[in-house]
Amino acid sequence: MAQEIVCPACGSKMKAGRRACLRCGAPLMAAAETAAPPGSTIWTFVPRWRLASIAVGIAGPLALALVTAAPRASEDAPHTSAPAPAASLTSRAGGSDAGSPAGPIAVAQPGFLDADRGGTAAYGRGDFESAIAQYRAAIERNPKNLDALNNLGQALVRAGRAAEGVPFFERAIALNATDWAPRFNLAHAYGSLQDWPHAVTAYRAALQVFPDDYVTSYNLGLALHRAGQEEEAVDAFKKAIRLAPGEPSFHLSLGISFERLHRPADAVQAYEDYLEMAPRAADTDQVKTRIDSLRKSG
Repeated sequence: MAQEIVCPACGSKMKAGRRACLRCGAPLMAAAETAAPPGSTIWTFVPRWRLASIAVGIAGPLALALVTAAPRASEDAPHTSAPAPAASLTSRAGGSDAGSPAGPIAVAQPGFLDADRGGTAAYGRGDFESAIAQYRAAIERNPKNLDALNNLGQALVRAGRAAEGVPFFERAIALNATDWAPRFNLAHAYGSLQDWPHAVTAYRAALQVFPDDYVTSYNLGLALHRAGQEEEAVDAFKKAIRLAPGEPSFHLSLGISFERLHRPADAVQAYEDYLEMAPRAADTDQVKTRIDSLRKSG
């Protein structure tokens, strides 16, 4: 059985080996080398992870949020050992849906996970325009600088210019088809553009490079959910749960997809699993209310 750790800030339990709490973003351990996908480029340094979120509400019984991987250091860009301050992983959102078996509910929702392992000083302090200029200069010096291409794409996404970032991720992928990071970031860029079919394709491609990455599998599930492919979303969430059984929020997302599939009993089970794993979660009362509503409607 995988070892679990408890966040000292919020008390959430999760799989050992994380660098930051999935729920609150608090650091859990000092920086250390971690496994990278086979054949991928290795980051030049590995600071603590951070979890950053970009909320994008949806119509439905619950709502989801997006995050991406932050840039990594390269020889053409100065770097800092401290990433940008962690933002809340969850967002407050709610709404109704014609296919919902019960009424709307506002719940603190899990979001797409971040795979942040570094960045430049400008990016780290949120100065994305300066980071963009810096990365463009690096690419002018070396058009085949994979890290600069990936980082420029990510800085453009963070600056609200995701469509401009897509070609740079594609160029990075063309330089090294086995590199996971630009594929992961390309998927997020498509998500920022609300282009869910392309986001799904990109997350699947990232999983082909790194098949046992629970972050990518979970994000694929959320993208499939947004694309209306709930059966496949369920499969992706279940895989993420198998890979990271200590992450309670994955069960919450699984329950959402079960609701969309009009499977109230399965949704109730997923929500109950979530509550068992995170009994002190801020949304406990809302989830309990949802369970009661599903039982009555079933």
